[in-house]
Amino acid sequence: MARPKTFWTLELMEQFAEEYATTPNHILAKRYRMSISSIRRKAKELNLYKDALCKYKSTFQTWILVQELFGDFSYDEIAKKAGVCRKTVQRIAKSLGCQLVREERNKIIAIGTSKGLKSELRRRIFGITTKYNRPIGKDKSRYEAAEQLKQHGYIVIKGSMTAYYNDTMERYEDIENNAITNGFRLLLWE
Repeated sequence: MARPKTFWTLELMEQFAEEYATTPNHILAKRYRMSISSIRRKAKELNLYKDALCKYKSTFQTWILVQELFGDFSYDEIAKKAGVCRKTVQRIAKSLGCQLVREERNKIIAIGTSKGLKSELRRRIFGITTKYNRPIGKDKSRYEAAEQLKQHGYIVIKGSMTAYYNDTMERYEDIENNAITNGFRLLLWE
């Protein structure tokens, strides 16, 4: 459904010019019932620019929130709380000069990785397709699965999570299921 055409009167253009410098584009788009690209086009036509604090579609409160939460939460969590995108949080943190100590950064990455692995494990348990191409399970169990495949004639290339079989060999369903559970893919060797 098409949006109704906006007729730009002199009063409407003056109001738009006053609001543009300090108001994020997505709010202006709702207010004027236009797309964000139309808002940008009109601002360019009128030679309007954003205020320094509103440069990244954020307000002064967003800057303060990023400064307070930086180091305790990930960029995604801060972005969710502030109502902006992750890239905006990164830009604000960079312009504020916020940097994490290496140990803190590794801790946040470890928390995110463990959440992702738990999510993938749940998806695999319930038979839902996985989102990431990351093997789930312990290294020891993956190693044992690869060794079992090799002992029974499957071709497993070191460092690869793919096992190959040919059409003349005897296949073992229980060993293949164990390998698939540990993240291996089985392909026909041609």
